[in-house]
Amino acid sequence: MGKAIIQAATKILMNKFFFLIVFLSCGFIQAQDIKPVLEDGDIEHFISTFKPMIAELEALGHTMSEDNDDTDPMAGFTEMSSYIQEIMTKNEVMEILEKYDWAEDYGSKYIAISMGYFYNTINMELDKMSDEEKEMAKPMMDMFLNQIVLMVHKDDIEMLKSRMADLDAVFEDM
Repeated sequence: MGKAIIQAATKILMNKFFFLIVFLSCGFIQAQDIKPVLEDGDIEHFISTFKPMIAELEALGHTMSEDNDDTDPMAGFTEMSSYIQEIMTKNEVMEILEKYDWAEDYGSKYIAISMGYFYNTINMELDKMSDEEKEMAKPMMDMFLNQIVLMVHKDDIEMLKSRMADLDAVFEDM
Protein backbone atom coordinates (compact mmCIF):
# COMPACT_ATOMS: atom_id res chain seq x y z
CA MET A 1 0.00 0.00 0.00
CA GLY A 2 2.83 2.39 0.75
CA LYS A 3 4.01 1.85 -2.84
CA ALA A 4 0.66 3.14 -4.13
CA ILE A 5 1.09 6.36 -2.16
CA ILE A 6 4.57 6.85 -3.55
CA GLN A 7 3.27 6.20 -7.08
CA ALA A 8 0.47 8.74 -6.60
CA ALA A 9 2.94 11.31 -5.33
CA THR A 10 5.32 10.63 -8.17
CA LYS A 11 2.56 10.97 -10.78
CA ILE A 12 1.80 14.47 -9.64
CA LEU A 13 4.97 15.85 -8.16
CA MET A 14 7.45 14.67 -10.76
CA ASN A 15 5.48 16.06 -13.68
CA LYS A 16 7.37 19.03 -15.09
CA PHE A 17 4.09 20.77 -15.85
CA PHE A 18 3.11 20.53 -12.21
CA PHE A 19 6.19 22.55 -11.37
CA LEU A 20 5.45 24.96 -14.20
CA ILE A 21 2.01 25.66 -12.78
CA VAL A 22 3.31 25.87 -9.22
CA PHE A 23 5.75 28.47 -10.46
CA LEU A 24 2.93 30.33 -12.24
CA SER A 25 0.74 30.34 -9.19
CA CYS A 26 3.24 31.13 -6.44
CA GLY A 27 1.85 34.64 -6.23
CA PHE A 28 -1.64 33.26 -5.62
CA ILE A 29 -0.74 31.09 -2.65
CA GLN A 30 -0.77 32.68 0.77
CA ALA A 31 -0.75 30.17 3.58
CA GLN A 32 -2.20 32.67 6.05
CA ASP A 33 -5.48 33.15 4.19
CA ILE A 34 -6.37 30.17 2.03
CA LYS A 35 -9.71 30.58 0.30
CA PRO A 36 -11.62 28.10 -1.84
CA VAL A 37 -10.77 28.57 -5.51
CA LEU A 38 -12.82 25.85 -7.18
CA GLU A 39 -16.25 26.66 -8.53
CA ASP A 40 -18.94 24.49 -10.10
CA GLY A 41 -17.65 23.30 -13.44
CA ASP A 42 -13.93 23.75 -12.73
CA ILE A 43 -13.27 20.07 -12.10
CA GLU A 44 -15.18 19.04 -15.22
CA HIS A 45 -13.33 21.71 -17.24
CA PHE A 46 -10.02 20.42 -15.89
CA ILE A 47 -10.87 16.80 -16.66
CA SER A 48 -11.93 17.61 -20.22
CA THR A 49 -9.02 19.93 -21.08
CA PHE A 50 -5.99 18.70 -19.14
CA LYS A 51 -4.77 15.87 -21.40
CA PRO A 52 -5.12 17.71 -24.73
CA MET A 53 -3.59 20.85 -23.23
CA ILE A 54 -0.62 18.94 -21.80
CA ALA A 55 -0.16 17.18 -25.16
CA GLU A 56 0.11 20.59 -26.84
CA LEU A 57 2.52 21.86 -24.19
CA GLU A 58 4.68 18.77 -24.60
CA ALA A 59 4.55 19.14 -28.40
CA LEU A 60 6.30 22.49 -28.06
CA GLY A 61 9.43 20.44 -27.50
CA HIS A 62 10.73 22.26 -24.44
CA THR A 63 12.45 19.51 -22.50
CA MET A 64 14.73 19.26 -19.54
CA SER A 65 18.03 17.46 -19.70
CA GLU A 66 17.84 13.83 -18.67
CA ASP A 67 21.49 13.94 -17.54
CA ASN A 68 21.02 15.34 -14.05
CA ASP A 69 22.88 14.11 -10.98
CA ASP A 70 20.48 11.70 -9.27
CA THR A 71 22.59 11.76 -6.11
CA ASP A 72 22.04 15.49 -5.59
CA PRO A 73 18.36 16.40 -5.17
CA MET A 74 19.20 20.12 -5.25
CA ALA A 75 20.75 19.73 -8.70
CA GLY A 76 17.42 18.44 -10.00
CA PHE A 77 15.56 21.27 -8.30
CA THR A 78 17.97 23.84 -9.74
CA GLU A 79 17.56 22.37 -13.21
CA MET A 80 13.76 22.38 -12.83
CA SER A 81 13.83 26.04 -11.76
CA SER A 82 15.95 26.97 -14.77
CA TYR A 83 13.64 25.03 -17.06
CA ILE A 84 10.58 26.79 -15.67
CA GLN A 85 12.15 30.22 -16.00
CA GLU A 86 13.07 29.47 -19.60
CA ILE A 87 9.71 28.05 -20.65
CA MET A 88 7.74 30.87 -19.03
CA THR A 89 9.37 33.29 -21.45
CA LYS A 90 7.64 31.47 -24.29
CA ASN A 91 4.47 33.14 -25.55
CA GLU A 92 3.27 29.85 -26.98
CA VAL A 93 2.84 28.44 -23.47
CA MET A 94 0.46 31.24 -22.52
CA GLU A 95 -1.33 30.91 -25.87
CA ILE A 96 -2.05 27.25 -25.14
CA LEU A 97 -3.35 28.07 -21.65
CA GLU A 98 -5.56 30.76 -23.20
CA LYS A 99 -6.81 28.36 -25.89
CA TYR A 100 -8.13 26.06 -23.17
CA ASP A 101 -9.56 28.99 -21.20
CA TRP A 102 -7.09 28.60 -18.33
CA ALA A 103 -4.70 31.52 -18.73
CA GLU A 104 -6.15 33.71 -16.00
CA ASP A 105 -6.56 31.37 -13.05
CA TYR A 106 -5.17 28.01 -14.11
CA GLY A 107 -2.34 28.07 -11.60
CA SER A 108 -4.47 28.37 -8.47
CA LYS A 109 -7.07 25.90 -9.76
CA TYR A 110 -4.43 23.39 -10.85
CA ILE A 111 -2.85 23.58 -7.41
CA ALA A 112 -6.24 23.01 -5.76
CA ILE A 113 -7.11 20.08 -8.04
CA SER A 114 -3.74 18.33 -8.13
CA MET A 115 -2.88 18.82 -4.46
CA GLY A 116 -6.47 18.08 -3.39
CA TYR A 117 -6.32 14.92 -5.49
CA PHE A 118 -3.04 13.99 -3.84
CA TYR A 119 -4.49 14.70 -0.39
CA ASN A 120 -7.54 12.49 -1.05
CA THR A 121 -5.39 9.76 -2.62
CA ILE A 122 -3.13 9.61 0.43
CA ASN A 123 -6.12 9.35 2.75
CA MET A 124 -7.74 6.64 0.62
CA GLU A 125 -4.51 4.65 0.63
CA LEU A 126 -4.09 5.11 4.38
CA ASP A 127 -7.62 3.78 4.88
CA LYS A 128 -6.64 0.58 3.04
CA MET A 129 -3.59 -0.08 5.21
CA SER A 130 -3.33 -2.40 8.15
CA ASP A 131 -2.82 -0.74 11.52
CA GLU A 132 0.88 -1.65 11.41
CA GLU A 133 1.34 -0.14 7.94
CA LYS A 134 -0.53 2.99 8.99
CA GLU A 135 1.67 3.38 12.04
CA MET A 136 4.76 3.29 9.85
CA ALA A 137 3.43 5.52 7.05
CA LYS A 138 1.30 8.01 8.95
CA PRO A 139 4.04 10.34 10.27
CA MET A 140 5.45 10.91 6.80
CA MET A 141 2.01 11.13 5.19
CA ASP A 142 0.79 13.56 7.86
CA MET A 143 3.72 15.80 6.98
CA PHE A 144 2.54 15.87 3.33
CA LEU A 145 -1.10 16.31 4.31
CA ASN A 146 -0.30 19.20 6.65
CA GLN A 147 1.59 20.97 3.86
CA ILE A 148 -1.29 20.50 1.43
CA VAL A 149 -3.82 22.10 3.77
CA LEU A 150 -1.57 25.15 3.87
CA MET A 151 -2.08 25.47 0.10
CA VAL A 152 -5.58 24.12 -0.56
CA HIS A 153 -8.82 25.00 1.21
CA LYS A 154 -10.69 22.09 2.82
CA ASP A 155 -13.79 22.88 0.74
CA ASP A 156 -11.79 22.40 -2.48
CA ILE A 157 -10.40 19.11 -1.17
CA GLU A 158 -13.91 17.96 -0.27
CA MET A 159 -15.30 19.00 -3.68
CA LEU A 160 -12.82 16.67 -5.39
CA LYS A 161 -13.85 13.53 -3.51
CA SER A 162 -16.77 12.70 -5.80
CA ARG A 163 -14.54 12.95 -8.90
CA MET A 164 -11.55 10.90 -7.76
CA ALA A 165 -12.10 8.12 -10.32
CA ASP A 166 -12.21 10.68 -13.14
CA LEU A 167 -9.10 12.39 -11.80
CA ASP A 168 -7.33 9.02 -11.53
CA ALA A 169 -7.88 8.65 -15.29
CA VAL A 170 -6.46 12.13 -15.90
CA PHE A 171 -3.35 11.65 -13.80
CA GLU A 172 -2.67 7.96 -14.57
CA ASP A 173 -0.48 8.63 -17.59
CA MET A 174 1.46 11.47 -16.02
